[in-house]
Amino acid sequence: MHLSKREAQEDIAQLVQLLTESHPDPYSGMGGPLAFHREVAHILDSLSEEGITDTQLLRLLRPFVAGIHDGHTAIFPRSDAEEKEAVRLWLDWEIVEEQFYVAAVYREEDRSLLGARLKAVEGIAFAELVERMKHLKGYDNAYWNLINLKFAFIIDSLFLLELLQWEDLPQSLHLSLWLPDDSEQDIEIPSGVVCPGERIEPPTRTPTPTLNAAEMGWCFLDEQKQVACLRVDTLMRYREMFEFWDGIGYLSSSIKWLDETVRRVLPEEKPLPERVEDRLALVPSATELLRDLFGAMCQARTLSLLVDLRACPGGTSFFNEILKYFLYGTESVFEVEDSYQVPRYSPLFFSLHENKKPEDPEFQNALMHGGYDFTDENGWKERKRDGITAQEKERAYQDMKKYIDLMPTFLREIESREWEKAWTPRVTVLTSAMTSSAAFTVLIGLLRHGAKTLGVPSMQAGNCFIDALSFKLAHSELQGHISYKWSLSFPDDPERGKLLRPDYELTYQHLLKHQFDPHTTVQLALEQPEI
Repeated sequence: MHLSKREAQEDIAQLVQLLTESHPDPYSGMGGPLAFHREVAHILDSLSEEGITDTQLLRLLRPFVAGIHDGHTAIFPRSDAEEKEAVRLWLDWEIVEEQFYVAAVYREEDRSLLGARLKAVEGIAFAELVERMKHLKGYDNAYWNLINLKFAFIIDSLFLLELLQWEDLPQSLHLSLWLPDDSEQDIEIPSGVVCPGERIEPPTRTPTPTLNAAEMGWCFLDEQKQVACLRVDTLMRYREMFEFWDGIGYLSSSIKWLDETVRRVLPEEKPLPERVEDRLALVPSATELLRDLFGAMCQARTLSLLVDLRACPGGTSFFNEILKYFLYGTESVFEVEDSYQVPRYSPLFFSLHENKKPEDPEFQNALMHGGYDFTDENGWKERKRDGITAQEKERAYQDMKKYIDLMPTFLREIESREWEKAWTPRVTVLTSAMTSSAAFTVLIGLLRHGAKTLGVPSMQAGNCFIDALSFKLAHSELQGHISYKWSLSFPDDPERGKLLRPDYELTYQHLLKHQFDPHTTVQLALEQPEI
């Protein structure tokens, strides 16, 4: 799509207005308002009289948006351009110790590359690619930036082209690798849309749970049933989440998620039930799965539970409360947390939340000073000074109860208290760089109750901007997200709030020792005597 200079200017002005009205702090990442608007002026001055294409405008704006240093704020191609992003490099990567290593290949002749670390792509050193990625998409910490780079290789070829500073992607790319024996190898790896063969990864000798249609599952990892593993690969498909969405009237907008999940449960030839209630009943329930797990652990008097969140990029965080109920009891579900958020209300916020109006009493105080709502922060400061009051406990109870009342499957359980604090073994949370969003909320919830962590640091920062508002620019139709909350899980610990390091960190040497078993993290947990 070609834009006139005037159209491009108007889109840039629209983006700047959205950012400055909606984001809690669009300036600090760039060094302040002066630096922010200097960059805007530079972009405007670079526009040609002949105009610009939407792709060229995207390339101009990506470094600007990335400069906010917020992983949840980003700009993307227009929706009808997404098919261009299907081109990829045919190696799969995982992250350890801020390095990329080959986790899977797609040609038999590449099998020897499994476990190899990336040295360079087309002569550009890995460290330089990491640095270039920082200027293309926002990130909260080093691991988020690495995830962005990983996705550039396997999902978004537009990023890869910008990293390499090319116009088109050739049919293969030249890679330099360090093999597991520390020798170097140069190789041509195919790129494109068509997969060159079956996915090949190292074999595993580790038992792991079979996943249900909600992508959750559990099993024991030893014959004595002393170590159980709960695996959660997504928090976007369990019944309680769909019940909540149905309760707030959001389910119609996300019905495809429900239908896809139900389709996994039903035989292929059987049609979907017409009534939403009947479809919801077919979706696997987190409450029922945990009831089975804790019943089995209670009977076996299991000592340790591994909560495997390595593959979970998030979803909705109600699972945190459900799991805490079974582990720590009803009181933990309604507890006042040592954290706070500062939301910012803006015209974009109200345009996307039609049931909320600027004239509503709850927004009046915030809108008198830029839309910032400091209620939660002030409450945290009062707790630090005076302790948790009965009034705060009651407010936290009522706020959480509003959510639980919309999830009848969990509501029935928590009202009966049949499985409250059913069994409380030692808990270890397994993480990867991908463990983020709602999965990170589960991780924090368990940490606050004494759980240990093992794996690779999460891309998610505990203190970060969250909860994105979507937007679309008028002429180019470039789209994206802008965070509207400042959230602090570790208000008194900014270092931990930036990067949460596991108690036991997975290293490349661990992987080498276990021959790059995809479940080395599980094996490592089993080898720790205190776990």
